[in-house]
Parts: sequence; C-alpha cells; structure tokens
Amino acid sequence: MRKHLLFDMDGTLTDSMPVYTEAITRVLKEDGAAVPEDIVRLTAPMTIGEILDVMLSLGCKGDRRSLAARLDMRQAYASDVRLKRGVKDFLTRQKEKGTRMFVVTGCPKACCVPCLRSNGILDLFDHIYTTDDFDAPKHQMGIYIALCQLQGISPTDVTFFDDNLLALRAAKAAGMEVIGVADESERDDEEAIRKEADGFLESFEELLD
Repeated sequence: MRKHLLFDMDGTLTDSMPVYTEAITRVLKEDGAAVPEDIVRLTAPMTIGEILDVMLSLGCKGDRRSLAARLDMRQAYASDVRLKRGVKDFLTRQKEKGTRMFVVTGCPKACCVPCLRSNGILDLFDHIYTTDDFDAPKHQMGIYIALCQLQGISPTDVTFFDDNLLALRAAKAAGMEVIGVADESERDDEEAIRKEADGFLESFEELLD
C-alpha cells in the first residue's frame, strides 16, 4: 500500500448496498418504471443528481426534488448499516501508524456522516468527500485528481479501495494504486476487477495478519 489511503464507503467499508439497492428499486417499482438488471453497477459511482436523472429517464414520476425525498435513506444509514468484517480494526491500526485516510463516496453527507459516526470510525478519517463536493461522478478521473489537489498530495502516493469497476478504472487512470473489494452487488464484474486492479480483497481481515 502507498502513503495515503482513500476509500469508497458503500460496498467497501460498509455493507450498505442492500439498503441502497432496495431504496432505488422500491421507488422505480412504485412508479411502474423499468428496473435494469445493472442499475446498481451503473449508479453506484454517480452523483445523487445523476442517479435521480437516470431514475426519471426510466419512468419515475415527479421531479428531482420530490424523487430525492422519496429516496431518503438517512434513518437506515444512521441506524441499520454496519461495517464489513475487519474494517474498523484495519482503519484503527492505520490511524495509529499516522496514515492519512480519506473517504470519497456517492452517498450524500446526510447519510454517510451519520453512518460512519454510528459505526465509530468517522474520526479516523482526515476528510469525507462526496461526489457532490466535486459535482462529478466517481467514474471520472478528474474527481481523484481534484481530491488530491485539495489535500496537497499526489495520486501516485494514494491507494484507493472500491468495489466498483468503473470507479477503480478512473482512479487507476489518475495514477492511484487500486484495490478491489468484494461485494455481492458487484459479483458480475469481479473477474474484471481482479484482472485490472492492483489487488483484491474478500475482506479487510486479510490485511490484519
């Protein structure tokens, strides 16, 4: 691993993809909209605005504002979402070593910050970024370059952990070392992730040995 560590949240640090998936598919079905099989893979690296636009294009009713209200996952993230195995121990050890650590997520701050706090790891990170901070999705290389510029670090000094193939590709193109993390929501892309990433984890427990 490199000098600094950058993490996705949903499906990487937290086992939250079932909550995310249920919310999107529930609203789509309520409106009789199409539910593509790859909806999670496609929307996971997007900004919330892009996700809402996709849902509207698929046939959801109303506008962005009303749709966002129906997608509200704040309570679930604050009380129900839990960390994946080994995450807290790994992060704690890295913090004790003085490693600088960051999060970049498509999850809105109103959801991700309470989630990380309730799981006791919020204070382990130097900064929490969301795609809304950059008005760009995680499948665009520029978000990783901009994040590093804000922190005064080089992408070549960063190891990025994510479960999403498109995000991993973008971060690698920016110059980061990338580690794929197994998640059921991304099993269809796992072979490609294993091939293209610099490493792959079934669990963060593998880094505790």
